[in-house]
Amino acid sequence: MMIRKHKKILIIFSVLLICIALLWFFQNFRFIIVNGNSMSPSLNDGEIILTKKKTNTVNIDNIIIFKINNELFIKRIIAVSGDRVVVDESLGIVYVNGIEKIHYSAIPAGEKKEIIIPNNKFFVVGDNYNDSIDSRNNSIGLVDINTIEAVLVK
Repeated sequence: MMIRKHKKILIIFSVLLICIALLWFFQNFRFIIVNGNSMSPSLNDGEIILTKKKTNTVNIDNIIIFKINNELFIKRIIAVSGDRVVVDESLGIVYVNGIEKIHYSAIPAGEKKEIIIPNNKFFVVGDNYNDSIDSRNNSIGLVDINTIEAVLVK
């Protein structure tokens, strides 16, 4: 009789522990389905990814999920606060602190823009440079830290 009681307590304790672990997991992590090809070949359309919800620590090369006008975007950070970014559309090159970071299809009559990234802002791009709406476009622009929903778990 005593063994049955201990077994029952062990089962209840195990179930409770599993529930706490699941609750912690779903409060801190989120599964997202990639929509589109802007992050190809790193992330493909329809791929399910695991992300860590809101974090105060994001760095260059992190893939982030952010929200603008209730739409989620997945992009890679290539410049952070204080970095100098030059986008030369006529050459199809983005420089960060004087170093060529990405090369994409040039726009013959394109502009050359230079910006210093302000505090709590990020310059982001999709890995598929020719098929990505990102910080090079005014519709996205610089990403504010407060719009970041999650960071990809590597």
